[in-house]
Amino acid sequence: MGKSAIKIDAKSCNSGDNLYQVNGVAYIEGNLKLIHLRILIVIICHLQEPLLYKIARKKAGIVIPEKLLPQQGSLTLRGKTRTVQVKIAEFGLTPRNGGRLRQYLEELIDIPIAFPGYRKEGMIFPELVHTFPGLISNYSFPMYSRDVEITLPEPLVQRLLLTEEGYSSYSHAAAFSITNKYTVRIYWLICSWRAKGGFVITLENLRKILALGPGYDRFENITARILRPASEELASRFPIWFLFKTFGSGEDRILVFKIKTIVSPEQIAQDTKSVRDLCWHLLHSVGASPTILDPVLPQIEHEDLKPFLSKMMDLTSYIKESHSSPQRIKDVNTYIRTALETWLSDWRLRYQNLE
Repeated sequence: MGKSAIKIDAKSCNSGDNLYQVNGVAYIEGNLKLIHLRILIVIICHLQEPLLYKIARKKAGIVIPEKLLPQQGSLTLRGKTRTVQVKIAEFGLTPRNGGRLRQYLEELIDIPIAFPGYRKEGMIFPELVHTFPGLISNYSFPMYSRDVEITLPEPLVQRLLLTEEGYSSYSHAAAFSITNKYTVRIYWLICSWRAKGGFVITLENLRKILALGPGYDRFENITARILRPASEELASRFPIWFLFKTFGSGEDRILVFKIKTIVSPEQIAQDTKSVRDLCWHLLHSVGASPTILDPVLPQIEHEDLKPFLSKMMDLTSYIKESHSSPQRIKDVNTYIRTALETWLSDWRLRYQNLE
């Protein structure tokens, strides 16, 4: 299963190397091996047409045409099913690995998995199933065949197409080249949070998502064997990687991930100017001096421009509201300067919590 053995069937992935998936996949809870994650990637690859159909229309609850969905399978004791036809090469295997592939597929029938519950902007989908007794229902893999027919629970297909919870994209080939299951999971996470610049996660939640066993009871093992190797590998080979900081101690520990991407100097200059101009207008609207930005903006990295602009909007909105209250802010410049210094010094204030 080494990197050199990987062969990607481009026809199976309609969007080429750019693979789309719903954000819930990044949070799947289950004791999945690396090959199990690769099988899941292949399944998602075969769902690109219905995913792209929903993404293009951006309408909650849209009905996907039946012709875009995997073929309906037989009714089982676990309910309705759908099937996908997959070539062995898509798993990064050859026909000689048939026995191993059967073993992995057998395992996936009985490994329980769970997605996070979905609720967004008041929309609730009570018909969705979030827990499954296995990732697949069954499979058909005749001896000497180069194709495998994978049977999926209908509710699982629906969950894998839940673009309403958000979606992200990543490199199909890059994900397959990763040889550590924890790095794959972290790669999914940072790709899903790329637009936000980073995220905050509790140690308990990270343990749950990565399905960490007793060998990772000590946090030092998590940093030494998972986080640092993942950060170094992604930084050395990928256009997206991460840095992290920890706060607190014991099981109450919090981790903050800063997501880094390769951006051209021209794009950085353009985006910085845009944010500077918007912030100048925000400061002017509350009577603050634009010179406040002079020592601050050089400290803002590209991935933090959006969080910084959001912070400026929050600050100026609060100042406007305070004008009519007894606790009116008397020195607006000092207030903004102090708030920004605190924001710059603490990563926890920059990014959203992953709940």
